[in-house]
Amino acid sequence: MVRAFVLRRVGVLLFSTSARMSLESSFLSKLIGTWVLLEYRTESLKSKQVECPFGSSPKGILIYSPEGYMSAQVMRPGTPKHEGQEFLSGTDEELAVAMRYYLAYSGRFTVPDMASTEKSTRRVIHEVDMSSYPNWIGTTQERVAHIEGDILELSTVHPLVISGIEQRSFLTWRKLPRL
Repeated sequence: MVRAFVLRRVGVLLFSTSARMSLESSFLSKLIGTWVLLEYRTESLKSKQVECPFGSSPKGILIYSPEGYMSAQVMRPGTPKHEGQEFLSGTDEELAVAMRYYLAYSGRFTVPDMASTEKSTRRVIHEVDMSSYPNWIGTTQERVAHIEGDILELSTVHPLVISGIEQRSFLTWRKLPRL
């Protein structure tokens, strides 16, 4: 009797662990790859006003590697070219404009919601090693990721302060096919 109970408990434990791992690997297999940005919008926490800080047609690329690294780049198209041709130079104004409308960061990523039964929505943690916004270096950026087919929507969990206003960001990406 005790042996049958123990075997049943072990079987339930193995099944539930196996089910969680397959859900996790299914989500990860959908997340791993290269994504192009379709839309980047922010929403004010107070007024609910929606804005597009990188313009109506931003450019961006997001890569999640099988090795557990990620890299994101977002820019506003149409940034004026610098007058000079010397790499890594420009006037203070040229450099400020280029920086204002470009965000890049990368580092390791994890998907901590192993026990979640939701197959298409998970938290994704970005551990920032390098960033064009230096305040993010050494931080973790937590996102909610929702995948539907070849579309990924990432949203910030914690609000960002943009132009003095607390806002949540929503980025919509489309997965590129493999070569």
